Formats: sequence, C-alpha cells, structure tokens
Amino acid sequence: MMRSSRPLSLLTIVALVVASVVEDVDFFAHAAAAGIKDHTTQPPNIIMILAEDMGWGDLPSYGHPYARTPNIDKLAADGTKFERFYVTGTTCNPSRTGLMTGRNPAEFPSYPADFGIPEGVPTVTRLLKDEAGYRTGHVGKWHLGPEDMDQSYGIDYAKVIGPTHKDPNGRDSAVFGAALDFIEDSAYDTRPFYINIWTHIAHSPVKPPQNLVDLFADVKVDRSLFDVHMQRKFDEVEELGGSIDEGMRNYLADLYALDLQVGLVMDKLDELGIAENTLVAVSADHGAAPVLAKEQSHPTNMLGYAGGLRGGKHDFYEGGLREPFVVRWPGHVPAGVTNSESVIWAMDWLPTLASIAGVDIDATRFDGENVADILTGESNRSRAGPLLWKVPHFNINSKMVIMYDDYKLHMWKATKNRKERMELYHIKDDPEEEFDLHRQYPEVANSLGVTLFAWEDQLPPKYAKGKDDPLPFNPDTKPYAAQPPILDPPGVLKLPKEWASPTSSPTAEPTEEKTSNDWMDFIVLDGNGD
Repeated sequence: MMRSSRPLSLLTIVALVVASVVEDVDFFAHAAAAGIKDHTTQPPNIIMILAEDMGWGDLPSYGHPYARTPNIDKLAADGTKFERFYVTGTTCNPSRTGLMTGRNPAEFPSYPADFGIPEGVPTVTRLLKDEAGYRTGHVGKWHLGPEDMDQSYGIDYAKVIGPTHKDPNGRDSAVFGAALDFIEDSAYDTRPFYINIWTHIAHSPVKPPQNLVDLFADVKVDRSLFDVHMQRKFDEVEELGGSIDEGMRNYLADLYALDLQVGLVMDKLDELGIAENTLVAVSADHGAAPVLAKEQSHPTNMLGYAGGLRGGKHDFYEGGLREPFVVRWPGHVPAGVTNSESVIWAMDWLPTLASIAGVDIDATRFDGENVADILTGESNRSRAGPLLWKVPHFNINSKMVIMYDDYKLHMWKATKNRKERMELYHIKDDPEEEFDLHRQYPEVANSLGVTLFAWEDQLPPKYAKGKDDPLPFNPDTKPYAAQPPILDPPGVLKLPKEWASPTSSPTAEPTEEKTSNDWMDFIVLDGNGD
C-alpha cells in the first residue's frame, strides 16, 4: 500500500540545503586540490574540429536522409548552425592556409604545402599564444609544410598523426586520443587553450571498420531523395560495378566514426567541468571528393553529398566551397539557431578569435574580418568585403571567382587552349548555380570582373611549388583591400519574382551540364589531389 506524502518540515528543508551547499563546496575544494583551474574568469578555450572532404549535406542537420551523427547534431542543437560558411580553397592546403592565417592563400608566392606559411605571417595559434597567453595544440593532419610548428606557428603541443584504418573505433581514433590528452592536461594549466583537431575522415580511402558498417545494414538508398548531381555519383558507382547501398553504408559509417570521437571530446569537457567556457566549432576543409576510379582506393564508397549544391572538391561551385559550420559556446552563441543569411569566410576565423580573446590586431594585415557579432547572434549581417578565390600555385591562369551581395562570378581567362569565359549566378535565389545570368546582367558581371582583376593585379606574378626555389615574401606586406563592387542600379539586380522557381523562367539561361576540368591540371601535379 502506497504511503501518502507529507510536506517537509522547515528544519528538514534547511538540512537539505546545507547538505547541498556542503556537497558543492566539497566538489570545488576537490577540484582546487586536484589543480583544475577556474575557466569562467578568462577567455574561452577553443576547439576547431576540421573534417576532410566532407560535403555540405553530409550531416543530418544539413539535410542528409540517412546519416547518423548524434553528437554533432547535439552540438547544433546546443549552438548555432551556419548555412553560408565558405572555405578558402577547394583542396586541403589553400583551405587550411586561409583558416590559419586570415589571408588569401593566393597571396603567398611559395606554395605553403611545400614551403610552409612564410615566416613572420601571423597564425591563429601564434596570435593566441603570444598575445592572449593561450596554450596551443594541433593534432591530426597537417599539410602546411615543415612540421616545426612551435618555432613557425606558435604551437605548444603538436602531433601529426596519420589515419589508423584498422582501429575498430575508426581511423581518427588516435587523432582524438591525442586531443583528449591535450585537453585534460590543459585543464590543470593556468592558461586557456586552443587546439586544432584536423581529421582524415572523409578523405579517400573510405574503408571504415566492418563493425561500424554493420550498424548501417538497414540503409537501402532511395535515389529519389537526392539531387541530380548525386545521381551522377550513383551512376558512376554502378558503372564501376559497385553497390550504391554498400557504398553509402561505408561512407555513413566513416562519418559515424567521426561523430563518436566528437562525442568523446564533449564528454571530456563535461567531465573536467570546462564545457561552459569552451567554444567548439565543427567544419570541413572543402566539399566532398568526386568518384575517381584511377586515383582512389575504394572509389565506390566516395558518396559525399553536397546537399543539392553543384560541384565538390577541386572546383569553385557551391558544393566545393560551402561547408557545414556548427559553433557551440554556452551563454554566448545562441542555442538551437540556424543562420541561413550570414555569409562567413574561413579567413574570418583569425580576426574573430582575436576579438573573442581580447587581442587588438591591425585589421589591414588580414583579408579576414571580425564576425564575432554574427557568431554570438547579435547580428545576421554578412561580412562586408567580397570573397575571392584563385589557385595560382598550380596554374597561373587558373579560374578565378568573386562573390558579393549574393552574386557570384566565375571567370576563366583566355589562354592558347581556351577562350575567355564567364558565368554569373545569384546565389540566394539559385544556390544550385543552374542559371547563368551574365548576359541578362552584363553590368553586374562587369562590376564584379573589374574588382576581380584589380585583385589579381596585386597577386604575385610568379609562384613556386615542389622542387622550385622558394620565392621571397615580405610578411609586413598588407593584403590588397578589394573594394566591394558597385552594383548599380540596385533595383535591377534581383531576379524577377516569377523566377522563384528558375526552371519556370523562359529567359533564364541554363548552365551547360558539365563540370570544368581545370582542376585536373593540379590533381595530377599534386599526386593525390589534396
């Protein structure tokens, strides 16, 4: 027989409150005795988890119908998901160079993958270490030249770790193990910490352990859930004799292995009591890799998804440049928010962290901008300046791209083997880059082109790579401040309302359905196309 409950006496309530306070005091006394620092009175710890070759649509929170990443999903639920975050390159090195330096990789005359970031150029880690007193770390993939990180980049704890393909917890288990060691050690340090965790997932070869693949045995791909660009990947898998279902299971298992490791990081932060003052960001270096039978091991598993966007790794369409960006910082970054308006560039990472850490910088030394107000939800504006891309280290006449005010111009210069060519898209209304508008809006294309070529005129006239002798670079040289194009008259520059569904427009000009193979020039030169 259930007893009826009785109200607690005042004396009992007081006793419970006192016991609770004593318990809390005991906890903090134990923490102090153990040497765990109080992180609440200093700038935040910062963790940047950078995946590799991951598509914009590879996460459930970005629309994948089959992926399972519960830990990253929780990060998105507890923080803000940004849908217009752009990387600084479509292969590994230029993307990482821009992220670390806040400068456009095209400005460096010697390819950083071979020669490193030029001495004297500020990096995120050097700035936070020297100016804000951070303990700095880097684990995982590097691809930024020589590994003398402390001297050149200001990294206290550096472990370049390759993939461990036979590990039952996934190929990045060792990478995250080193990261967990750094985080735990840092909890007993008097300094805030910053760490890069740069993974190998989901670079080729995608061949996760079978125990993880078996978790996705129920996945049977419904092709109708994917866009036309993904249909081509499916066709290529079948042409190679592969199974779409099996390839998808392997790719999803690889992502799941990454997510498991992200969960360990979050658990460690909770265990150490430092989660509340730790900013955690998850992103990737560029879009998903194509299916390449000759260049890849297990090519039929390369089923990264751009979420309906055109392109991927190696090209400058949205699928190559736009990446997931999830940020969690309790009490500062709003929880459960999706920001689909703000355009952010990976080059903005350094100036933004400088602001968050309380470091004054000379903004004219960087191409990146301080977007801390966007991260913290105070504004849904976009960065002020245009975004510019070029890959000159592989081809001095390589394709160039500029994006500003939702217009994006792709420009191919004339060479002896090709004519000059351009494509113009309105990204907000046509994120798939299906309808080329350069003939409809020549004044827009011209204005963007003027800014693009003015920027190119300030770039090095020559580049060094591989066995070339390195070329000099003055680190005090400030980057060219590309001026925002004058798009005039503003009222003419928006797509007509009837173009809300571009396929219904009789005047829109569909882009020819083929992908530029400019990138083939450097996938051969760079070996594995990293």
